[in-house]
Amino acid sequence: HDFEEELFSNINSQLSPKFCEIIDKLTGVDIDDSEEEDDEIKFKHLKKNIAGAKLKNVQFELNKLEWFRALPMPKLTFETLSRHLLKNYYSRILIERPSHIQKHPPAKRYALMMMFCHYRTQYLIDNLADLMLQLIHKMQTKAENFVKREVINDIMRVNGKYDILFALADVAVNNPEGIIRDAIYPQVPQETLRAVIKDLGCQGKWFETKVHTKMHSLYSHSHRRVILTQLDAFAFHSTLATSQPLLDAIIFIKNHRDDKGKYYANNEDISIDGVIPKDWLKAVVINSGGDEQDTPT
Repeated sequence: HDFEEELFSNINSQLSPKFCEIIDKLTGVDIDDSEEEDDEIKFKHLKKNIAGAKLKNVQFELNKLEWFRALPMPKLTFETLSRHLLKNYYSRILIERPSHIQKHPPAKRYALMMMFCHYRTQYLIDNLADLMLQLIHKMQTKAENFVKREVINDIMRVNGKYDILFALADVAVNNPEGIIRDAIYPQVPQETLRAVIKDLGCQGKWFETKVHTKMHSLYSHSHRRVILTQLDAFAFHSTLATSQPLLDAIIFIKNHRDDKGKYYANNEDISIDGVIPKDWLKAVVINSGGDEQDTPT
C-alpha cells in the first residue's frame, strides 16, 4: 500500500492539468452509453485490439497511436517498475468500465491511466509492426494464388508429360547418331516439347518472377499508401554499420512517398546495394537503356 501511494504520488506530481482534463473527458462516458459511431476516438476504441490483417483497419490503429502520442504525457521511463508490474496496472484499467475508473481517488485514477497510456502506446506499436508483416505475407500469398490460377491451365493441358519425357529419352538413347528432326520429332512433336518446357519452367525462377510481379502490382495499386503510412509508427535504429543502407532507404522512401511519378528521378541518390535482394531487382529496378542510370520504381 505504501509503495502504491508513493508511486501514484510521484506520477501525479509530473502530470499536467491538461492531461487530467483529457482523462476525465475520456472516462466520462461508459462504454455502452454511447452507441453512435463517428470519427471521434473513445475509450472503448483505445482498449479494442485490431480485428484481422485488413487494410481498412490500419488507418484507425494509426489514428489511435497518434491520439496517444498527442497526449501531454511527461517523459516517464518507469525504470523503477518491472515490466510485469506495469502490465498488471495496465490490465487493471483494461478490464474496468469508465464509471469504475471515475470512482478511484484522483491520484490513483490519473496515475493508473498514465501507466495505461504508456503501456498501450507500446502495445499499439508492436501490433502495427505485426500487422505490417501480416499484410506483406498476405500480399505474397495472394500473389502466389493468382499465379497458380493463371498457369494451372497450361500445366494441366500437357497430359502425360512424364510419358513424353520417357519417350524422348528412349528415342535419344536408341538413336544416338540420329537427326532430331528425323528421329525425335516423329515420336514427340516440337509443339509438345515446347509445352513441356513451358510447364516445367513454371517450377523454377519463372514462377518466382511472376509472383514478384504480382506482388509489385498489389503494392502499387492498393497497399502502398497504407504500408508507407505505417512507417510513421516506428523509429528505426541499428548499431550495425551494415544496416545503414537499409535505414537510408527507409528514410528515402518516407521522404518521397507523396511523389506522383511512376519512377524516382535518376539524379536521386538511391540505396540499392545491401537493400534490394537480387531476386527482387528485376521487379524493382527498370533499366532505361543507353547511358542513363537504372531507375528504381
